[in-house]
Amino acid sequence: MNIVVDYGNSSAKVGIFDQHALVDHYAFTDPGELRTYLENFSADHLIVSAVTQDAHTVSSWAKQAKKKFILDETLPLPVKNNYATPQTLGFDRIAGVCGAQTMFPASNC
Repeated sequence: MNIVVDYGNSSAKVGIFDQHALVDHYAFTDPGELRTYLENFSADHLIVSAVTQDAHTVSSWAKQAKKKFILDETLPLPVKNNYATPQTLGFDRIAGVCGAQTMFPASNC
């Protein structure tokens, strides 16, 4: 199982994936509830995108995740980011581009 955390302005959205299939999802408005959830979830991989929380802190809550990743401008991606200031490109847009590339390879998206 893999877990994706998108920590936005008003809530943290969590998706649970088995390979490429979304099998469950949650939304947390309380950071303590998200922390408790992540502390008790065992995952092969975790990726965190965070706007209002430190992504490394959120990642540290997932003590049982085997591999952890932070979605930021330094993460190797299947696309080239030619944005003039890559550190300011929204993580939601980066994730969307990567998802489109995966779903529609070799196509203009």
